[in-house]
Amino acid sequence: MEESPPYCREAREDLAAIHLAVTRAAEGGVPLRGDELQALIVLLRGHVELLLPAVSAGVGRLWRGGIEWYNADMRLAAVRRRLENGPGSGLSSAQQHVVQLARDVAWMLEVTAVPEGDSW
Repeated sequence: MEESPPYCREAREDLAAIHLAVTRAAEGGVPLRGDELQALIVLLRGHVELLLPAVSAGVGRLWRGGIEWYNADMRLAAVRRRLENGPGSGLSSAQQHVVQLARDVAWMLEVTAVPEGDSW
């Protein structure tokens, strides 16, 4: 049996924490304080950075020029821009950044979970 790459093992081990962070970011209700938002941003950014190699590799295996490749490549570029740009200033901006990072992590988990022989 072939051993998984380290990032896949780490992602599996961290899956519960990732889902918890995504759920917390997606919850509505009482807005988070600035320090709570900052902690969640750091956590979600870490999850994005953990999943980025697997997602990049998956996008690289798609047929270049196909619709699936184009959509995945554009989404991946948006994720990378979000990491570079950060949350901006203000609580509203930070809250929006957290929600988008949570969506990015959920998408990355979804595309890395595609079984061999399917699209990726």
